[in-house]
Amino acid sequence: MNARKCRFFWRLGIAPVCAFGAAVLQTVAFSFNSTLAQELKPVADNTLGAESSVVTPTSPQADRIDGGAIRGANLFHSFSQFNIGEGREAYFANPSGIENILSRVTGSDASQIFGKLGVLGNANLFLMNPNGIIFGRNASLDVRGSFVASTASSLKFADGTEFSAKATQTKPLLTVSVPIGLQFGRDSGKILVQGPGNSLSQDPQRNASGTVIGTTFNRSQRPVGLQVQPDKTLALVGGDVMLEGGNLTATSGRIELGSIVGSHFVSLNPINKGWALGYQGVQNFGNIQLSQAASVDVSGTGSGDIQVRGRRITLTDGSVIAASTLGVKPGGTLTLAADDAVELMGTDPNNQIQSGLFTETLNSGSAGDITIYTDKLIVRDGAQVASSSISRGAAGKLNVTAPKSVELVGTANVAINAVDSLEMPSALASVTTGTGRSGDVTIETNKLNVINGAQIQAITFGIGNAGNLLVKAKESVELIGTTPNVLGPSGLLTSAQPGATGASGNLTLETGRLSVRDGAAIQTATFGTGDAGNLAVSAKESVELIGTSANGLPSALSTSALGAKGSGGNLTLETGRLSIRDGASIQTVTLGTGDAGNLVVNAKESVELIGTSANGQSFSTLSTSAQPGATGASGNLTLETGWLSVRDGAEIGTTTFGTGDAGNLVVNAKESVELIGTSANAQRSSSLSTSTVGATGSGGNLTLETGRLSIRDGAQTKTVTFGTGDAGNLVVNAKESVELIGTSANGPGSSGLFTSVQPEATGSGGNLTLETGRLSIRDGAQIGSSTLGEGSAGILTVNAKESVELIGISTKSQRPSLLTARTTSSGNANNINIRTGKLTVRDGARVSVSSEGSGSTGNLSVQARSIQLDNKGAITATTRSGNGGDITLQLGDLLLLRRDSRISTTAGTEGAGGDGGNITINAPAGFIVAVLRENSDITANAYTGEGGRVDIRAYGIYGIQPRQNPTSLSDITASSEFGVDGSIELNTPEIDPNSALINLPSVPVDTEVAQGCNSPNYAQSRFVITGRGGLPPNPKDILTPETMEVDWVTLNLELNTNSSTNISTNLNTTTPSPIIEATNWVLGSKGEVILTAQVSTQHQSSWQSQTHCREN
Repeated sequence: MNARKCRFFWRLGIAPVCAFGAAVLQTVAFSFNSTLAQELKPVADNTLGAESSVVTPTSPQADRIDGGAIRGANLFHSFSQFNIGEGREAYFANPSGIENILSRVTGSDASQIFGKLGVLGNANLFLMNPNGIIFGRNASLDVRGSFVASTASSLKFADGTEFSAKATQTKPLLTVSVPIGLQFGRDSGKILVQGPGNSLSQDPQRNASGTVIGTTFNRSQRPVGLQVQPDKTLALVGGDVMLEGGNLTATSGRIELGSIVGSHFVSLNPINKGWALGYQGVQNFGNIQLSQAASVDVSGTGSGDIQVRGRRITLTDGSVIAASTLGVKPGGTLTLAADDAVELMGTDPNNQIQSGLFTETLNSGSAGDITIYTDKLIVRDGAQVASSSISRGAAGKLNVTAPKSVELVGTANVAINAVDSLEMPSALASVTTGTGRSGDVTIETNKLNVINGAQIQAITFGIGNAGNLLVKAKESVELIGTTPNVLGPSGLLTSAQPGATGASGNLTLETGRLSVRDGAAIQTATFGTGDAGNLAVSAKESVELIGTSANGLPSALSTSALGAKGSGGNLTLETGRLSIRDGASIQTVTLGTGDAGNLVVNAKESVELIGTSANGQSFSTLSTSAQPGATGASGNLTLETGWLSVRDGAEIGTTTFGTGDAGNLVVNAKESVELIGTSANAQRSSSLSTSTVGATGSGGNLTLETGRLSIRDGAQTKTVTFGTGDAGNLVVNAKESVELIGTSANGPGSSGLFTSVQPEATGSGGNLTLETGRLSIRDGAQIGSSTLGEGSAGILTVNAKESVELIGISTKSQRPSLLTARTTSSGNANNINIRTGKLTVRDGARVSVSSEGSGSTGNLSVQARSIQLDNKGAITATTRSGNGGDITLQLGDLLLLRRDSRISTTAGTEGAGGDGGNITINAPAGFIVAVLRENSDITANAYTGEGGRVDIRAYGIYGIQPRQNPTSLSDITASSEFGVDGSIELNTPEIDPNSALINLPSVPVDTEVAQGCNSPNYAQSRFVITGRGGLPPNPKDILTPETMEVDWVTLNLELNTNSSTNISTNLNTTTPSPIIEATNWVLGSKGEVILTAQVSTQHQSSWQSQTHCREN
């Protein structure tokens, strides 16, 4: 026999791609006397009368079987015993015209075939013994037709007659029809095939550097065992069927193994290759076991077909079922059907061969398909089911239907030679290393478990594309762990390997619940010029990814283009709930010229990302990225859910480290988004981000839409550039509220929303736009647009319909709560635009545009119904050395400044140049109120440059005054320490400050408004209006420190309204005249201030007519 090799290749460091598989078997022993083995021979009975079989010795070691009953093309034989001793031969004569030789055993003993059984012609041979059939270690066949060995009780024909081994006829057979099936009785005997094992070996396959990347499976030393001629059928159908080291061979033919329990009928369907067995009416099946490196092989120029049918089918100890295409003809099919289970386990005792099922092509003919129907499929300890192509022909399809479960567990350390060994996973695989396409892999089950390094794969190493991988698991899919050497994950994989030009296949998973843990993975990848396939996961209830492997390999869903020209595939995930924890990841990535795929997640209920790996090196993530050296772009990331939580250092983001752009990030969480905290080592904040890192590519835009957004304890949402590429824009739309609270546990990292240009980066920062109902920034949290590099920062826009509040500073680092646009470098800061109902800034918080470097600061604009600054709250547009920015406040009702709060556009904070910025406050219907001695200031000062301009238009201004220089009081200043002072213009449009001015006396006196009516009996207080002390003689004079001031006083509100004071109620009252609003004022003869409704040049003793009062 010419040496033939069946090649199986493995992906080093991730997983083997294909090989053979195994399963544990029970050995059922048949007892016989070995000392009498050579004396065993056929013994005819007399049930056929004159047509009985005749056994004639032709030599001491050989018998010829003649006689029998001929009916048409059928020849019937009957024996009381049918045995062939070891070293002996028994041949059936083949009269002319006979197509089928049908033999039965009517005795009570099993047949023992230890020698050679043959036919002297081309007829098909049937051997039927209900008591059982044993083929010994050295048994062989010399049959040119097909061979059927069965423990059925009778053979049925089309005309309804039977050739029975139980109820034997004594009258002549009349039938001339072909057999249509085998009828089994209640207790069918077993069939056992013994042998020396398959003697298969594997040769190492090395890459250019000499590293072992896989193996070549060498079949050259395999014994043929029981063999029929090419294109013929070899069938063993009985009770339990066992191959203990036995080998079955039907080159390009067909092998049938069937196990029947009880009274059932198995049909015989004639085909070109002999017979195909049908089990449509069978209700109960028995067990089929291959152990001790047994093998079943139909390989040939066009591979044959194999059908195995039983209750439980088991392959162990390196046992193999194979159908390889060696020529140009297409391959056949390999089908296993088991009502209970198919179990493949382990390797041979020398750890050289794995148990398994495989089809392959080594030529232009396609490999055969592998189909498994069973309740449960178990593949353990390195066993495999694989279809492969190493040439022009396509690999076959792999189809598994298991209503209960599919379980793949573990690996095997397989010795390739005296030096090399490989860790082979338990696997279902389809692979191509040639130009032919890899086959598709389809699995339908209720539960799928892939554990401890086992894998399901569709892979290409060559020009041909890898096949698609489809998994449908109604209840659950669970992937756990890695190989013992931690080089390969448990998982579902499609890939185009290094050097391949073919594309990776698509991977589709549909299930109820998906769990990926401890370094397991679901991935599509390309290492070559072909594209990676798409990955689509649909898990109706939930998806959870948890943890990493012992060496930090994350549990993952991924598509990747790794060092390749090909693009990464898209990743789509649909589920009810998604949880990613303890360093696990979902990602699309490119390391080459191809783009990374897009990532789309739709989780109807919730998405939860929590924490990092135990060693802190891996963080839980949803991401797309273009890695260092990549020229391809990162993919877009879209997330839709009801509720999103990102905690303890987890991250959702898009990143580029190369010349390609980072993708856009879009998050739509209908109810809420919460980002909380940092990693345990405080090195990484929980975040949503897009970034460009040391790259020329631009960062992606980040869009967040939700009902409520909460960012706490150092978590962040940000777009950032570390390179020459621009950072993306950040847009947040939170219909109800945005809440930003605190800093990281160790202090330095503020919670918040950010766009930034990092140190040495030349790209520009993105714009930041926030729309919400209520915005709260507390305890050191921040919203910021900043540049620390050469690029300009982006514009910061906040629209909060109800309110914006900034409160407090952080406890540890004393960081203020901030809304800021700043530069600390040569890059320019940008503008802040705020539109809200009420703006509150207090307890050290700030709204600020600033420049701490050489770049210019931006402008700050606020449009609000009211603004309240309290307890060192500030709105500033300051610079260290350049011009201060401008501040514009558009008010409806009120600007309130309390307790050392300030509005400032001061320039030259480091004693350097730069003009003060301008401050414009427009509140035509509102008031500006401060408390004089609380040192709340409005300043547009400078150091060596010119002071800025302060322009205030309000209905009234109280408690704060323009001054030439800052004081400890509440001031409005536009001064310059060494330059020219700026200007201050106060405009209260309803009052003309020059109206009816006259000289005032140097010492004013107190005045009071005359009481117009007596108090009713419930009145207990007086209302007195007095002029302020310390007024200069002329309004154009400046205030001097020596002038006496009269302070504001606080009303005593704790008055007793139930006083017993006797007040008369007998008052004459009349209806009062309308009160006319005062618009001017004059001084009386005694120095009193009198408010008037119109200008008068005459002294008036009263500014209002007598008021008439009456008691209600």
